[in-house]
Amino acid sequence: MKYRGSSKTLRYKDATLSQLRSFYETGRLGSLSAAAQELELSNPTVWEQVHALERYLGKQLVEPYAHGSRLTASGQLFMEIVAPLIDQLNSLKSRFAELCEDQPASLKVGATPRIVAEDLPSSVIEFNHRYPAIRFSLREMLEYELPVALAANKIDLAFAPREDVLQPNAPGSPIDCFDFVPCYQVRPILITPRGHPLAKRRRLTAEMLQRYPNIDSTGVHLPQVIAFRKGDKADRPLQPPLPQIKAIFASTIRCYVKLGFGIGIILANMRGSARDPDLHERDLTRMFGSLTIDAIRCKGSPESAAQRLFLEIVQSTLKPVETFD
Repeated sequence: MKYRGSSKTLRYKDATLSQLRSFYETGRLGSLSAAAQELELSNPTVWEQVHALERYLGKQLVEPYAHGSRLTASGQLFMEIVAPLIDQLNSLKSRFAELCEDQPASLKVGATPRIVAEDLPSSVIEFNHRYPAIRFSLREMLEYELPVALAANKIDLAFAPREDVLQPNAPGSPIDCFDFVPCYQVRPILITPRGHPLAKRRRLTAEMLQRYPNIDSTGVHLPQVIAFRKGDKADRPLQPPLPQIKAIFASTIRCYVKLGFGIGIILANMRGSARDPDLHERDLTRMFGSLTIDAIRCKGSPESAAQRLFLEIVQSTLKPVETFD
């Protein structure tokens, strides 16, 4: 990329915010001149910053096109990384002001045992690292305890599947009292020892799973849909052999599958989850579907900055990923 209006060359050891903004606006507006006008800089300055970024990355990011500029293939890939960063920086001032107004800020979160143990740890660590000034607490609670705690202001935010919270015999009408915001999904994952007959099959059916002891508490740990044959009009429940071991947590199920007590089906988001080299894991989403985990709060209550920031981290950390198969 050449620009005749400047002979000055700038050298940078690292990418700077000014360079990233110049690149972002050039790519967004399709013109160095338009980017310079938007940033209130001279054309040579914008060109120098974009060119310095290209030297730093070792790739051409922008090329002349018609009467303006356009991103190269490398530039388009880099834009996918830069755009979210610039968007966050643009909202930095307003978000900081909200936090200052709420100080001393606090956030009390409640969630079911499996979610606390398996889904939220990475998000909690990230949240505390980013926002140490916010007093954060996390409570492990049963499904029926969450709406009671929300109504009593013992927690500000809850995480659970919507259908688990809407208990048919629960007092009141939770659906009228709370807002349910879909947050992320977990998938049914079949756990077997490597070399197990189910691990070798290309296609599985619900009937095949009945032939082996199942190390999980079906109906508590798994979504209700997994207890039925997919597509069966009668919705007849499966009757698997009585398992020797009943477990809820994925780590426990993996342990006893490894010891040879049977097969297991766990719920997992899969992003960042550890894989045991001695076990075979298979995504059963196509067979049983996935389960949505909702963020729940009292209807009509204002969303605090702390709640929004934590939700953003949870959704970013646990966003959907590709299946195994």
